[in-house]
Amino acid sequence: MTVLERHSEIAREASQYNSGVIHSGIHLDPNSLKAHFARKGSLAMRLYCMSRGIMMRHTGMIVGVGFRNLKTLWGEWRASFSVLRELKNRAFAQGISIKTLTCFGVKRLEPHARVLGGIYIPSVWIIDKKAYAKSLFWGGKKRGVEFRFEEEVFGIKNNGHQFIVRTKSNEYEADILINCAGVYADVISNLARFPGYKIIPWRGEYYEVVGVKSSLIRNCLIYPAVRPGSMGLGIHITKSIDERLFLGPNAKIHKEREYVFEDKTSPREFLEEARCFLPQLEEKDLRWAYAGLRAKCISEGKEADFVIKIESTDPIFINLIGIESPGLSASLPIADHISEVIRMSI
Repeated sequence: MTVLERHSEIAREASQYNSGVIHSGIHLDPNSLKAHFARKGSLAMRLYCMSRGIMMRHTGMIVGVGFRNLKTLWGEWRASFSVLRELKNRAFAQGISIKTLTCFGVKRLEPHARVLGGIYIPSVWIIDKKAYAKSLFWGGKKRGVEFRFEEEVFGIKNNGHQFIVRTKSNEYEADILINCAGVYADVISNLARFPGYKIIPWRGEYYEVVGVKSSLIRNCLIYPAVRPGSMGLGIHITKSIDERLFLGPNAKIHKEREYVFEDKTSPREFLEEARCFLPQLEEKDLRWAYAGLRAKCISEGKEADFVIKIESTDPIFINLIGIESPGLSASLPIADHISEVIRMSI
């Protein structure tokens, strides 16, 4: 097996620039592939990390109702109540354990957070995403996988029995070709003459809370009550595996497929959202941290789902398109699924 990577090392895109959260699936359509693989992946990821000594921490998640000021309190509570009810329905449909919290219940978990109430999802974890990627890399190499870096794909030809994959400096023959190119997945699919897919990159940025106020959150993740099906889960508060406090991501359409770090959103946008839960924050407490691109597949009229599809069987071409959040959580069961698909197709 050979992996072609256009960068000079692994995990240079979405695999690194995300929140590192292992999701429960509560925000997802219970009948979607995203929910199915997130549920399976939550347990698989924990077992994988424990067996290989990869750092992880149980955090749980509070999906809470905050407020900007007393004048908007009633309106924000009413809007959030219907969202929480939908999330409870999705939790019930998927067998996800949750607990309803009052403001006092939130205070017991996070004393410094101002949250009127919400739901608590215990089955949420944070992992060391960089260590996870390195573990997959070295595990693959031990099993004979060859990683070829700085090999961006420019052409794919089907000769009837194999795919001929062309990069700037080499050609590769493949009986089985798996397209998992993130924000470029639709481009690769088009090169292989399987059109009809369109990826819209969504850029998400993160700010870090620095100084003494970085200790305002002890452990829990705090998410706003954002309606399921939205482009993102709202600017949330995350305590990373190395105890740093982050706000984000936001979600904005990005015209390019590259990670442009210079185009930074004002901290005021993040501050406005974060102060619904942490009114103690000031602009001087925030420092821009990083940004990532989400490979969102266009889906008209419904929530975008993963596309995992066998496009041809002789030779075999498998598309993985729109593998955005919860792609990290779902990665292991997706890999198992692809392995089983290939075994059944040979």
